[in-house]
Amino acid sequence: MVTSSLFPSLSPISRSNSRIGIFAFMAIVRLPVQLMKYASIPHDTVLQFEAESLSDLYDRLELAYPQLRGTLRDPSTKTRRAYIRIFAQREDLSDTDPNEMLSPELSTGAEIIHFVTAISGG
Repeated sequence: MVTSSLFPSLSPISRSNSRIGIFAFMAIVRLPVQLMKYASIPHDTVLQFEAESLSDLYDRLELAYPQLRGTLRDPSTKTRRAYIRIFAQREDLSDTDPNEMLSPELSTGAEIIHFVTAISGG
């Protein structure tokens, strides 16, 4: 689900076959402007996805925006690209196990998951 509201609803969405219970919540994702332009996502769009792990979040991002396939992670190994970093809750989540369950704060949208691209040059 993708919404263009600046203040999306954080109420649970019913899901019958959830591994984590009866309700699923929406993780909120913030992408850098360059990736939003590349994927033709309007700049004021709030990205929300049902996700239980970072791997699940990658899958849903790539499904919703096929242009991002191969940009955030290697398509064959599913390994995060070195120039993409992931931050949330004032922590660098880039090197955490992508199959690890998201914290309740991230899976409910209480905290935003930020994808950041590397800056280089001279």
